[in-house]
Amino acid sequence: MNQWRVNLRIMAFDSAWFCMLCVILSIAVSTPGMASQLDQKSRNKAEMVLIPGGGFIMGSSKEELKPIIEEFGKRADFYGYDFDSEVPQRKIYLKDYYIDRYEVTNAQYKEFIDATGHLPPRHWTGGSYAGGRGNNAVIKISWFDASAYAIWAGKRLPTEEEWEKAARGPDGRAYPWGPKFDPAKAGTAETILFVNFPITGLTNFAAPVDAFTEDKSPYGVMGMTGNVMEWTESWYTNDVLLVVKGGAWVHLGVRARGAARIGIGPESISHILGFRCAMDAD
Repeated sequence: MNQWRVNLRIMAFDSAWFCMLCVILSIAVSTPGMASQLDQKSRNKAEMVLIPGGGFIMGSSKEELKPIIEEFGKRADFYGYDFDSEVPQRKIYLKDYYIDRYEVTNAQYKEFIDATGHLPPRHWTGGSYAGGRGNNAVIKISWFDASAYAIWAGKRLPTEEEWEKAARGPDGRAYPWGPKFDPAKAGTAETILFVNFPITGLTNFAAPVDAFTEDKSPYGVMGMTGNVMEWTESWYTNDVLLVVKGGAWVHLGVRARGAARIGIGPESISHILGFRCAMDAD
């Protein structure tokens, strides 16, 4: 593609992003009682985890990735996976912050819809999720939807760095519980195929957010390995795609490592994509 076409595409995206951000902000300031709701919710951190400031190891080294690539190649993802995007491994320093202990649920997202009039996910019927799935991770949520929810809740989406530190701890472990993958601990493809098989119906694959009690990070953040991928507020390698972290029930465990990352357009929705929120500590 010619450079001028690339520039036009980026300019068009920036304009669309700005307009959508204005819409998101208008929801926050125009909904009746929103100011008091935000003030109350911003102090309610009962279901959030405080991540202490300091350094942590982010990304992967080429030496660490070499045996993984030799074993899996492009089989680490149904569509291939760019391991090089995890390089280089580096030390990052962050301030104290909070992050949701669990992924946002259907029930929580419905509260937001009822309060603001925001459009529900397309697969919901009559403006609500299917019965008995209130504690399941909400899915088919765009980045704009997730951002609007976060503002309503008095929070924000986590940066890629915040998400990765919350999952890996300060020592750069591959998985929240340690260096080796265990399909019994998280909701990934191996879990479905070899641990909980057979499972009937796709709706059973995206589990309740507290289903895997051993998928727990060093800080006590839950479900950061499998179940559904999660939005962040960080750009990927350009200003067109946003970073999505975490594996999902369709991914092999190697794709669900804390360092793994992919880029997705902010308007995208998927049955394997949800989110959680973060908040500044000060």
